[in-house]
Amino acid sequence: MEETNVQEIETYPLVVFNYGGNEIKFAEATICNNSNELKYCVNEIELEEHESDIYYEILKRIKKIDKEKNLRKLSQQDAFRFIDYKIKETCHEMREDISTQEKTRIKYFLYKNYFGFGEIEPLFYDKDVKYIFCERPGLPIYIFHKNPRYGFMKTNIVLRSIREYKLISENLKLKSKKLRESPDFFGILEDKQVVEVSDSHREFSITRFSKMPTSPRDMVKLKLIRRDVLVYLYRIIKNRGSVLIIGGNSSQRIQLANSLALLTDKKLKAVIFEKTPSIILPHNDAYYKVLPLYEKKHKHVIKEYLRKNPELVISAEIETNKQTIKNIKHKCQTFITIEANDLDNAIKILNNEVPAPWISYIDVIVKIKESIGWPRVDEIYEITAYDAQSKMLMISPIFYNNVLRKSKLLSQQS
Repeated sequence: MEETNVQEIETYPLVVFNYGGNEIKFAEATICNNSNELKYCVNEIELEEHESDIYYEILKRIKKIDKEKNLRKLSQQDAFRFIDYKIKETCHEMREDISTQEKTRIKYFLYKNYFGFGEIEPLFYDKDVKYIFCERPGLPIYIFHKNPRYGFMKTNIVLRSIREYKLISENLKLKSKKLRESPDFFGILEDKQVVEVSDSHREFSITRFSKMPTSPRDMVKLKLIRRDVLVYLYRIIKNRGSVLIIGGNSSQRIQLANSLALLTDKKLKAVIFEKTPSIILPHNDAYYKVLPLYEKKHKHVIKEYLRKNPELVISAEIETNKQTIKNIKHKCQTFITIEANDLDNAIKILNNEVPAPWISYIDVIVKIKESIGWPRVDEIYEITAYDAQSKMLMISPIFYNNVLRKSKLLSQQS
């Protein structure tokens, strides 16, 4: 590494192709500590001069025949076949005899810089990179790493020009299935990779989901929730009830919020705020917004997304949860997770940080128990009344000491 005071923590291969039993490494990732700031660096091979001549000649030919950009929609496998043909044709005409390794290097860069995602292409080969964010050209790309020791990191990748940004944004849109009509593009790549592109702000994000959330039915099978308790929550949620989730660790609170949100009406317009990319819904009209960076901007971003008048809001472990709540101008179904070990602590947080009108919107508080890998529903309380002047919260235990009691809320609704 060129910088001083840099400590290399880990290096591993990113892009490795196997041809004829030989492995060819094109890029590797190095995670380093630079003056107490973690940085994710992508180091790629470079083309030799004669390889570059062939590369630029083939690129020129491809651009000439692909004026409608239809070739850029090709899958990686089909694109590689096409590139193989163009390399063979061009080398024959240029009377160039190149080795298999040289062909493979040229093929990688042709795919990356025309059919793929340009400078961020190597990041797609790292299964531990769960989120890729570009605020605008000229600023470093950020990623979220699955390893909790690393989390959010700046990379050494910077899009130097609008042209580089356009290549990536156009290819993201060409290769994604569009999920909704809006000023910004929102779609999904294969393998559940959610793409959001805002050409007006010159920014994009890719959120990569490793698996679908645990379904409520599977929660019953795993004995994380009793069937009768799930039926109770199902009735509350189907009546557009709002849920506050406390207890356990942050990942388990988010898991439960996601699982319960699967019970909501799939036609609802949803907005999801979270610190790390983890929630995924089957809703057709869902806006995902990760808020890890630049906390000063959280308030503005939350306001902007809530102007879309969502019918469902999920706010998972956001330090600015009170900003989310404060800016909800109308009663909508809400799932919020907060760090509170018990009911008393949760009530204290509600009274101190949450605007009075919204407290009256909460229907139930679900407390989960710490368990290995999974959230287990431990207690459920209903909020039956709230006095804003005295800050008195009337709470009725519904599921406590493994006993499910009669619901006042459901009695009022029936």
